[in-house]
Amino acid sequence: MPDQTKPRAGFAGFRLDATVWITLLAAWVAVSGAPLRAEDSDRLRPYVYLRSAEFNTVWDVLDGYSIGAGVNLNRYWGVELAGDFYEKYLEDPILGKVGEEAIWHFVPQVRFRYPVLGDRLVPYVIAGFGASSLQFNDQSIGGWGKTIDADGYTWSAALGGGLEYFLTDSVAFNLEGKYLWSNPIDITIDGRAQELDMSAPMVTFGFRVFLDDNHVRPMPWVADDAPVRLFFSAHFGVGDMTDGDWAPKVSLDPEVCHWGALNQIYGISLGADFGRNWGVEITADSMEWGVIVDGVGQVCEYAFVPVIPQARFRYPIGDSRWVPFVMGGFGAAYGERNDVKPAGAGTSISAKGVYPAASAGAGIEYFFSRSASVSGEFHWNYSWGHKISVNNGPDMKGDIANWQAQIALRLYLLEF
Repeated sequence: MPDQTKPRAGFAGFRLDATVWITLLAAWVAVSGAPLRAEDSDRLRPYVYLRSAEFNTVWDVLDGYSIGAGVNLNRYWGVELAGDFYEKYLEDPILGKVGEEAIWHFVPQVRFRYPVLGDRLVPYVIAGFGASSLQFNDQSIGGWGKTIDADGYTWSAALGGGLEYFLTDSVAFNLEGKYLWSNPIDITIDGRAQELDMSAPMVTFGFRVFLDDNHVRPMPWVADDAPVRLFFSAHFGVGDMTDGDWAPKVSLDPEVCHWGALNQIYGISLGADFGRNWGVEITADSMEWGVIVDGVGQVCEYAFVPVIPQARFRYPIGDSRWVPFVMGGFGAAYGERNDVKPAGAGTSISAKGVYPAASAGAGIEYFFSRSASVSGEFHWNYSWGHKISVNNGPDMKGDIANWQAQIALRLYLLEF
């Protein structure tokens, strides 16, 4: 029987590397001459935030991240709506591990902060009460053939604190820790009633991004000698295959956890803009596709991580904050089989390697502050020569072509 253990090294390792990049980038900006006037304020100021919780695997919390939006009401008080997501293994005392349980916490929170060091370093505490949604997914070998009902809704509460440091006038690096209480729900596994408690601590770090500047300055491309600007980008989107045929009797479809007929795609970029029009970035995406064998069904998933250096041509519209762009490049993609499905219990799949890849796309970027923007983007991604072997047969090769629609948040953390 094939190995059913989910090899998280590909994706968890990819996200851990992203976490290291974010930490090093923030530390570099903090000591390399970021704008001295970067600071908190005492006025009404809205923000959004995005943070990673990948290292929470130390206490068995998987695949965590946090997103939210809020507003600082004055120098000390603010309110926000926090969205916290993580997964934990679902275990049964008889069957062992039967799969994974995902939980979304939606918690309105009050935030009290106390700016220090010229208002650039901001410790704070948070507390809130809200609701949670739970869903069972990624059924593992212990749960195959069993009836598992572990979906539901419940209330939740949060209490914690954090620390943030303003890197630019509108971007702060953020570290936060809190405990999320989730009222237990009743579930059944193979007909046996049980109680499931998904409460857990959550430690995250990332960025809080304010939707305006404290000290308004013109957009950088207005100047004749527009500066070089370094940025970090996080993006999320959906996509689908433009050609899902991999090999004879083998095809690719969106994974089980998808939006209708569309697959989920996550990624990060590091890059630089040179003057008014040109830029470069290296982009890494993370996605999984279901492997379909004719007459058998979805037997497993194929993890696909393209890493592509790209050139970007930008064309700011006059002196406005709108910047259309096109981009494209060549790189490499890593692929591996993971998450064997019940239909694949008697099917051996071998698929792992590094292959050439290319990408082309276009989008439009809107700067809501000098150092932060949001963009809508459309990309076409192509990678060729991917090998797959079914039931120890000969290697077959195929190409992977997919389109992607994404929303990206770019943070311009340093300019010179």
